[in-house]
Amino acid sequence: GNGALLLEIAQKNLDKKIAAPATFNMEMHGCAAKAAVLLGKPDAALAEATIAVDAWHKQSGVRARRNEVVLDLLLSQIAAGSGRPEDAIRLGEAAAHIAVETFGENSLARIRSDDQRAALLETIERFAEARELREGSLKATRANFGGRDLHTAQSEALLGAHLQRTGNY
Repeated sequence: GNGALLLEIAQKNLDKKIAAPATFNMEMHGCAAKAAVLLGKPDAALAEATIAVDAWHKQSGVRARRNEVVLDLLLSQIAAGSGRPEDAIRLGEAAAHIAVETFGENSLARIRSDDQRAALLETIERFAEARELREGSLKATRANFGGRDLHTAQSEALLGAHLQRTGNY
C-alpha cells in the first residue's frame, strides 16, 4: 500500500546520503516515520520520528517549527498506540505549545494538537481536561474560520460528541 511505497522512497533517499539541502534527510526520516506508522511498525516509527524531530529542533524558522509540531503529534500517536497515554499527552502538549508560540493561539496547528490531546484524555477518562480542550478548540476554530465553516462544524461535532459521552451538558 501507500505506507510501503512511502517507506521505500524514504529509505532509498536516505541511502543516498544527500548532503544538500541539509533538511532533506530530516524530511526523509519524517516520511519513514509516517510510513512505519501506516505499516504498524511503532518501534521503527519511533526511531525515525525521534531522529527527525531532534534534527528539526536544531533548525530555526517557521518550517522547522511546523515539522516539530507534526512530528510531536506523530510521536504522541505512537506513544498512545504503545500504551503510554501520559507520554502521548505530554507530546501533544509540546506540539500545542510550539503551535501557539509560532503560529498563534487560533492556528490550525494548535487546534489539531488540542483535538488529538482531547481524544487521548477521553480514552483515559480525564473528561474535565478533555472538555476544556474541546471548548478551547471550538473557540479557536470559530476565531480562525468563522461560524460557517467545515472546520467549525467539525469542532462543534467533537464537542457535542464529548458532551453526549459524558452526559455533562
